[in-house]
Amino acid sequence: MKESPEYAKTIIVFVKYKNANRWYVADKELWFLDLRKLSAAFIKKGIDVYKPNDFSNRYDIDIVNEDTAEDFLNHISDMEASTEELHNILKGDSIAILLI
Repeated sequence: MKESPEYAKTIIVFVKYKNANRWYVADKELWFLDLRKLSAAFIKKGIDVYKPNDFSNRYDIDIVNEDTAEDFLNHISDMEASTEELHNILKGDSIAILLI
């Protein structure tokens, strides 16, 4: 696990992919599955989006779906957390909120 959960910054996500169950701790913005839709929604509301077609901050993966999931998960493998790591966080003095 690269970083510990931090309120309003990172989230804990459970992913079931190809019969494997994994936990990830990552910035919440990483988990918007369709960045094109997200950009379009902001633009529709009149909000300027800097480089709306630049997805380099997410490994050039604009939409996470069945065609891109494996590549996406390989890129974020350092953000994977074991159940033991998450259990230790919950046992400790820190406060964590699990969203499933």
